[in-house]
Amino acid sequence: MDKSQAEPGIDFKDESLICCDCGEAFTWSYGEQLYYRDRSLSPPRRCPKCREQRRKRTTHVQNQHTDIDDTFARAREEIKKWQ
Repeated sequence: MDKSQAEPGIDFKDESLICCDCGEAFTWSYGEQLYYRDRSLSPPRRCPKCREQRRKRTTHVQNQHTDIDDTFARAREEIKKWQ
């Protein structure tokens, strides 16, 4: 998306933000700002590297919960067989 597609009166420029996890500066580009604005999102708090690490941790925890749920479901089925 080029700058001619931005709303009149809004001047998006690349911004430097500080990651809340690692403390490193990262660039929030013009295109990213448009993406966030179009979806009514708040500016990112984490750099791309830390966002990816967070996604991996979150996915891992969700998978663990799914495994536990599956184990309990199998156990309930076994108990029903014996009742």
